[in-house]
Amino acid sequence: YDYVLGQREQKQSDDMLLGSLVHTMTLEPENIAQYIPRPKINRQTKAGKEEFAKFNEYATENKLTAIDIEVYEQAKAMSDCVLSNSIAKNIIDKAAKENSLYWVDELTGLTFKSRPDLLDAKISGDLKTCRDISNIGFSRACVDHGYYLQAAMCKLAMQAHGIDFERFVFICVSKTEPYEVVNFVLDEQAIEYGINQFKYLSVRLSEELEKNDWLRPRVETLSVPKWVEWN
Repeated sequence: YDYVLGQREQKQSDDMLLGSLVHTMTLEPENIAQYIPRPKINRQTKAGKEEFAKFNEYATENKLTAIDIEVYEQAKAMSDCVLSNSIAKNIIDKAAKENSLYWVDELTGLTFKSRPDLLDAKISGDLKTCRDISNIGFSRACVDHGYYLQAAMCKLAMQAHGIDFERFVFICVSKTEPYEVVNFVLDEQAIEYGINQFKYLSVRLSEELEKNDWLRPRVETLSVPKWVEWN
């Protein structure tokens, strides 16, 4: 639906905007001019509505992303916390930022891309903003959002290009004060889990591309989940 049929609708939620802003402030501060903080405007009045419309018109004409001033200030505080974390800053300073690596998967013959925020032979990784920065909370996010798969694809891409892969780390910053920063280093089991995901999904993608029947009718059997069955 998104990529094959080309019917993807590009929308950015508040969380996505916050994450993008923290990312830019922390890793690509030279690009911060693409964002413009929107001052507090009372849109309950006629004058306020007109001011709000003019501001958005100005942002659109100049291809700027308008951000509420509160969100802008929150992102700045989160970015400052990341850069004040000695471990995170050391990783960020040494790594290349936003490099794309393409490679051809030997099993399927398909071309894939990995684009980690941070790329280095010693430690590669990604910057994440989190609602729950606990170990359990972030591990759940890794499953829900495919972060293990993301790390595994980085390893596969690096190996395909003859680049040594040593560690993958998620630099995580909480979205709530005091904007705690935790650096989660993935162990070998986590990387292997992601690689197994990639193998399964890449084969499935290859099969679906060959069928090219994306909207075919589907019939599946539904059972009562084990966790809800009566004894």
